[in-house]
Amino acid sequence: MNPKSRGAVYATTIAAITAAIFIFWSPRDAPRKVRLSGITTTTDGKVQFITVEPNVDLEVIDFGGSGRVLILLAGYGGTAHSFADFASRLTPDYHVYAITRRGFGESSVPVSGYSADRLGDDVVAVLDALKLSRPVLVGHSMAGEELSDVATRHPEKIAGLIYLDAGYAYALYDKVNGSFPMNLSAVLRRVEVLVPARFLSKKLAIFAGQRKFTELHVPVLTIFADPHDLGARFKNDPSGRAKAEALDIVRTERQVKAFERQVPSAKVVRLPHASHVIFKSNPTEVLREMNAFIRTLP
Repeated sequence: MNPKSRGAVYATTIAAITAAIFIFWSPRDAPRKVRLSGITTTTDGKVQFITVEPNVDLEVIDFGGSGRVLILLAGYGGTAHSFADFASRLTPDYHVYAITRRGFGESSVPVSGYSADRLGDDVVAVLDALKLSRPVLVGHSMAGEELSDVATRHPEKIAGLIYLDAGYAYALYDKVNGSFPMNLSAVLRRVEVLVPARFLSKKLAIFAGQRKFTELHVPVLTIFADPHDLGARFKNDPSGRAKAEALDIVRTERQVKAFERQVPSAKVVRLPHASHVIFKSNPTEVLREMNAFIRTLP
């Protein structure tokens, strides 16, 4: 590549990185104070704060129940409380916990620690603190990243994984088709070291900290909304709705095929026209598939 071409590529890369910083940047919240240990009973369940590293406490809800332990992890922006209604459907058969990841809800908001590995370590720290033996991890949306990280680095800690519309590139990187967002995250990791942590938003830090998981060697159930319910966004535009749905099917089917190809033992389920928050739009179907999968676990 001649110097002029290299210069053009360099300029384009810098422009893209700069744009990404401005797109994802927002002032980081001030760190929360470390909470005293103890359990508080709320309408959702028993809430406690578990220290996962110095000055970082995570909100954990014990929804109660008995039987095999399930750990619920919310999507980006969600908290343990997001599962309150769904947890009531699970507690007749399972002992159900939910975790609010660092940076959200009432959990601590440190200036760092948002990589896939650190978020996965947070989950393991909670399991160890509560002395939970091989629970099933259940994650919605972005929590698919934490599920795959724990399964990759600590498979002995869990009995299985359930992805609730969470099986996208951050959970399993498609080795055939790749993923532009995942490839961009590798570029953003280089930017991260140049920017003081206090100026990075949680969204950018999480995005930059993603990993390319390509294999999973634990039992897996992944439930996709395929295609997704588009709601009222195309209420008066049937042509636009048809195009959007077609694109959504292509995107989702690529991930379905990636799971079928790279994790051949996985149980893959499609729920047509479910919403992304699939455990709220289709709780009966989700519960049916979860029960059937969990019954197969040793």
